[in-house]
Amino acid sequence: MSEDLTFDTPPDDASTESESAIKRLTVQTAMVWGAIVLIMALGIAAYWNSLGIPLLEVDEELLLETNALHQVSTAVEAAGPDQPPVATLISLALNWQLTGGSIPGLRAGSIALHILTGILIFILCRMLFAGKLHDLVSMTAGLLFVLHPVATESVHTLANRGGILAALFMVLSMVLYLRATREEDRLALPSFAGALAAFALAFSFRSAALALPVLVLAIDWLVRGPSGWRKRAPLLGAYWALLIVLVAVQLSAIEGPAFGERTGSLLDQFGAFWTLLIPVVTGRGLSLVHPEPEFTGLFDFHAFIAIGVTVALIAVGVVMTVRRSPLGLACLWFSGVFLLTGLLPDHIGLMSEQRVYPALAGAVFVLPWVGSLIAPLESTRLVAIVGAAALMLGCGIGVFMRNDLWNSPLDLWFHAASHAPGSAEINRQMGRLHLSRAQSMMMAFAQTAPQRASSDVAMQQERIREAFAAASRYLERTTELDPTDPEVFEMKGYSLSRIGEIDDAYDAFYEALRLDPARPSTLRHLAAAFHDDASQTGDMSVLARAVGYYEQAAQFERLPQEYQMRFALALADLGELAQAETMLAPLITDAHPEDSPLRQRLDGIRSASNQARSLQAQVISLLEEQPGAPELHRAQAQLSLIRRQYLFAFYHLDALLDQRPTDANSWVLLGYARAQLDDIDGFLDERPQPPGMPGAHESAWMQLAAMCSMNGRWDAAEAYLSSSQARAVIDSPQQALAQVAVSLGQAGIAREYLTAAADARPDDPQPVLELSDLAAMVGDMTAARGYLSEAERRGASPQALEPRRARIAELQEREAERPPRAIIR
Repeated sequence: MSEDLTFDTPPDDASTESESAIKRLTVQTAMVWGAIVLIMALGIAAYWNSLGIPLLEVDEELLLETNALHQVSTAVEAAGPDQPPVATLISLALNWQLTGGSIPGLRAGSIALHILTGILIFILCRMLFAGKLHDLVSMTAGLLFVLHPVATESVHTLANRGGILAALFMVLSMVLYLRATREEDRLALPSFAGALAAFALAFSFRSAALALPVLVLAIDWLVRGPSGWRKRAPLLGAYWALLIVLVAVQLSAIEGPAFGERTGSLLDQFGAFWTLLIPVVTGRGLSLVHPEPEFTGLFDFHAFIAIGVTVALIAVGVVMTVRRSPLGLACLWFSGVFLLTGLLPDHIGLMSEQRVYPALAGAVFVLPWVGSLIAPLESTRLVAIVGAAALMLGCGIGVFMRNDLWNSPLDLWFHAASHAPGSAEINRQMGRLHLSRAQSMMMAFAQTAPQRASSDVAMQQERIREAFAAASRYLERTTELDPTDPEVFEMKGYSLSRIGEIDDAYDAFYEALRLDPARPSTLRHLAAAFHDDASQTGDMSVLARAVGYYEQAAQFERLPQEYQMRFALALADLGELAQAETMLAPLITDAHPEDSPLRQRLDGIRSASNQARSLQAQVISLLEEQPGAPELHRAQAQLSLIRRQYLFAFYHLDALLDQRPTDANSWVLLGYARAQLDDIDGFLDERPQPPGMPGAHESAWMQLAAMCSMNGRWDAAEAYLSSSQARAVIDSPQQALAQVAVSLGQAGIAREYLTAAADARPDDPQPVLELSDLAAMVGDMTAARGYLSEAERRGASPQALEPRRARIAELQEREAERPPRAIIR
């Protein structure tokens, strides 16, 4: 009975063996998780300074300007022949939606996927060596992948997210395949289904994943050899069958996810392989742009070397795979995937480091293979450990430093220029970045200009001009290297227009429109250039051309708000007041205060529009009641001036003066109209003197100068006051113009005219006294006292000097009594 209640107890040695197995399993699990944590920690540390890297132009265009990518549900709408594969677009949309579109969030997504791929490489390496290699040695493969500097371009270029995901799912498919076939007599069907699904996903991200069936065959041979091969043949065949289906779907698609043109000839691919192999092996020579290989033919020496190295690497891969060496897998993986990436249409440049990324996932298996050779040699273990640690440290530092370079796009492209100085793309990007920098400086200057000193204003304006000039130089070089890009000509035209080379700017804009006649951004910039030109010269025909280009641009797309405002103001300057009011009124919001220049301009346009309607009604009434009456000519002349129809105004004012020769106001208006028609000499010949008594002549000339000046025609005002007719009653035209400038609040222009008057009359103290008054008015007491000293040297009377000195002292006392301003930062 007692024997029935007795349980069998294992021998002590069996119990000890079981406990040892559990301990070994615990240690192995801890080692695996420790390796994973270490890969994650070092990967995050190496890429920590990359979260704030600005977006490249290609990513800005893809993510910021494509609203469909801001929601997963609409991501497919962004698909196109020049876009990344649909699967890549969906992944980016998901990342955008999860992170709210923040740049650090998008970058963190790429870094996380990159580190996850490194972890999967470690797991795959551990499976390949099947306990024959220490987990820390297997870890070096995943760690080298994560820390290799050549991967930075793929991680930082969001448009290449597909390359990262293709590598991730390729490795995942191999891991799941080995897991599914771990037991010879039983297939883990869920793992195998997952392996095939991962293969399909990898192919959807990059067509070069079609190499995966060959790689799965290789790892199957490496791990299990000929044992049980026939049982696994159907499983391997499933990969090939799926490959045929995927290729058939792609070829049948009109615009498949990876459909497009090849990046180069087969000979070019061999050259690219050889050129990019060097930075993969050494981590040196990395650049956004590499010079493309130039071969004269198959018998070119460099072509011979490139083809030889490529063929040799493939041959080594085949031979070593047959011998069941992981080196064979590394060689086959790197060479096969790299060449397929270039030969298949994946929208990746021939010499882009982004091509290397999926191939790099296989190349890193060289390191644990070397470790497997060294492991049995106890004398070299310490050296190997130190060497591996130094390699990882060097790679990590290299990645961190390269991230720093990426944080400054200008430095990044300048660095690329040292590798490929003759690249059109580098010159284009340098021009674009200098242009962006100049625009940012200009916007910042516009906000702070009123608070800057005059010397600081001039210095900052010169810096802005230098930035625009630098942009134009790079863009000029770009057009020489590649004269087919309309955007480059557009940017060049804009840069030239900002530095005053307006004729060359027009030529650049016209060339951009020749290359792309329906380019609205070029039409907008061309319209703005004509508008600015007309504002400086007062040429109404130039302004009319600006309006014409604004209208053309508006036909292609809705104008941005800034250009809608400019369009409305140009219409107002042309006299199209009603249309200008209709266009400008909706653009004025509560954000524009009552005293803002734009709201004041709208009020002025409304007032002029109302006045024009009133004059139009008056003209209609006078035409019916008093045709030919002086009042009709006056009303028609005023209406024509409001509408900027200066030729009609000239006819009516000329007729009015014939009827009323003593009408001095009409004489002033006629002089202004003739100035706008660029016929000042004709006016002076025909109407040399203002009507009225000689004593009133000075007032009439000053009114004419003021009217020209307030409408931006300082050149006409100076021409009138400098004429022999005006000099009879006006002693100093420059001083008179300075008075006009002061009355209009143009202190800078007044200073220029008074300085010219002082230089022209070196013994006359009056211009210098007026300069002193002007300096005191703007608060520059040091300059005001200096001008008084100069006036005294010129013989100014005490009666002119002492009141001014007293005034300066009074103003300084008031300034000193003011409480200091609290500046909160």
